[in-house]
Amino acid sequence: MSAEKVLVALSGGKESLVTAWLLKKQGLQLRGVFFDLIGDPRLSEVISGFERKLGISIQVVNAKEDAETFLLNELNEGLLSGRRLDLKAIFHQKYLFPKLFEFKEHYQFQKIASGHRVLVQKDSVEQVMKVYRYSSVEEDESALLVGLNQPQLASLVLPLGNIPSSMIEKIATELHVVDETAKFDLDWNEMLNRARKSLVRDQTRYADVISVKGARVGTHPDFATLSAGDRYQDPDDAGKEYSVFEIDSVRKRVLVGMLSRRVIRELHLEDAAWFSRPDLKMESLRCALVWNRHPKAIPVRLLQYEGHRMKAFLETPLEGTDADIFNGQTVLWVTGAEVLGGARVMSCKE
Repeated sequence: MSAEKVLVALSGGKESLVTAWLLKKQGLQLRGVFFDLIGDPRLSEVISGFERKLGISIQVVNAKEDAETFLLNELNEGLLSGRRLDLKAIFHQKYLFPKLFEFKEHYQFQKIASGHRVLVQKDSVEQVMKVYRYSSVEEDESALLVGLNQPQLASLVLPLGNIPSSMIEKIATELHVVDETAKFDLDWNEMLNRARKSLVRDQTRYADVISVKGARVGTHPDFATLSAGDRYQDPDDAGKEYSVFEIDSVRKRVLVGMLSRRVIRELHLEDAAWFSRPDLKMESLRCALVWNRHPKAIPVRLLQYEGHRMKAFLETPLEGTDADIFNGQTVLWVTGAEVLGGARVMSCKE
């Protein structure tokens, strides 16, 4: 029987290269795909080196203009609506995975492999694919899979999901790939700063800055550049720093407050997606929430109220620095290590 044809997504980082090496050792029929996001002419030499080292053919896709346009559009929309921007999550959920599945169908591969640190495996009892968080919660990348359906999860090969970081580092060192392609990485912060400058140039708006208690703090000249979670210095008191809680683009108002005094009892979520259920269709569910800035699970009761929108009622309110969650962030609902699904924060309620 011929070996499975597997499309390996290569970023040039050590995780994806270790992934390709591990799968090559298993005798799978591999072909690599590398999305060139920066257009550096030196990249071709590096890719040729990867091909020799891994013994596979790698297709380079010139995606610089396409990906840049996509990301800037997402950034502009996010900044204008005041959402916190997790570019890595946006890029994977809305660009990279859709592109990979297009390639899979077009070239008739059976599987897609990547170096993401998340475990996906089939439950022998329920006969569904389940997603589990990586052993190190700080390195867990299960949020990047939010939105994938059962057939898509079943076609993923993620060998690093149950390999400890120390072993990944050891293999990468032996392959001499540690930091080999750092100069070709996409700089997410630079991309964000470019979008901010574009908005300042084209759509600068003055806005009233209001504290959560209603007192006027002043105006902000670069309203379009603010997003939820940003810090705001009081122009009349350099010692006072506020966190931006919400941005109202209709009334041109920025709502700020001291993070240490924040209390959140309820979250409104949008774009909710399940991993192991065909649709939402439920009245309520008790589970826990996690997000990238707060890996500790928070007990909640989820309630679906409109399509793929949900409410999360927190059993214990988030207070002070624990309430460091803002509009636009991706959250996951979990039970133990299993990830049930996820969504984006639409608003936080006291």
